[in-house]
Amino acid sequence: MSELSRDQKRELTDSSLIFLRSIGNVYGSDRALEMWHTIADTIDPDLKGWTFEAMLLGRMESSIIIQYLGMHVNKIAIIKAIRTWDRRGLGLKEAKDMLDGLMERGKEIVLEVSYNRVNHAAEEFRNLGCKGLGI
Repeated sequence: MSELSRDQKRELTDSSLIFLRSIGNVYGSDRALEMWHTIADTIDPDLKGWTFEAMLLGRMESSIIIQYLGMHVNKIAIIKAIRTWDRRGLGLKEAKDMLDGLMERGKEIVLEVSYNRVNHAAEEFRNLGCKGLGI
C-alpha cells in the first residue's frame, strides 16, 4: 500500500469515526465492531491504530451544512460564527469568501465542526437567519 499523506490519514480517520458511530447507533456496538474489523483489515490495517488514537485523543469530527434563507442577516456575525465553529482555523478572508458563497442564491457551505458541538453551531446559525443541518 502506498504511503498516505497526513491529510489523507486524517480524512480516513475522521470518516471512520463518524461511520463507526452511525453503525453503532443503528446496529449496536457488537455489529459495528465486527464490521469495523472487516473493513479496516481490507482497506489498511493501520487505519485501526489511527482511529483508536483519534478516539483516545477525543478527536471526533462532524460537519454542518449552512444554507442562506434569503432574509436580512448580520454578515459580520455570520463571519464570526463561521470562524468560531469551523475547526480548520479559517482566516477572515476565507470566512468572508464562504459567506459570499453562502449568499449566492441556492448555495450552501459545509463547516467541519467537532461532533459534540454540531447542535450548538446549528442553533447559532439558525439564530443568525440561516439553516444549519448537522451531517
